[in-house]
Amino acid sequence: MALRRRIHRWARQRQGPDQGLVELRSRRVYILPTRAGLLLGAVLFTMVVGALNYSNNMGFALAFLVTALAIVSIHHCQANLAGLWVQVEGATPAFVGDELGCQVRLVNTAGGPRRLLALGPDDPDGPAIDLPPRAHATVRLCLPALRRGRIGCPEIRISTTWPLGLFRAWAWVYPD
Repeated sequence: MALRRRIHRWARQRQGPDQGLVELRSRRVYILPTRAGLLLGAVLFTMVVGALNYSNNMGFALAFLVTALAIVSIHHCQANLAGLWVQVEGATPAFVGDELGCQVRLVNTAGGPRRLLALGPDDPDGPAIDLPPRAHATVRLCLPALRRGRIGCPEIRISTTWPLGLFRAWAWVYPD
């Protein structure tokens, strides 16, 4: 948890507060392998070691082909978020213990679709949406109202695991 807080603080200092419509540029998009990606890396390493041990050229070919597919999926996963426009439109009033509704508008200006976009305050593993080319969608987030008074909207994490689920790309939006 301390590492996660430190990473949040570093990203917030690097990006600053977001006002209005924000474009998720390439340098705001972070990417790491998922459990499936780490498992694939271990399997590919084992395949290369086995191919070296037995001098098996077909083993090398298969290992390098699958590695190339994984590297291409890194690019596509990051490009699925890069260039997306995000705007936090406000929240509805709520009492303590109720859910605070927050509207997030996603705008896709690219010529291709954006797939499996998940939104949430910290680790969005909920339902994901797809955005068609040159379209927009409004997503309502339900956040807990834990105290009385004015509550600022927490950072919103937008993530995707498209195309193969081997890597997770995410970006944080810090509403002002």
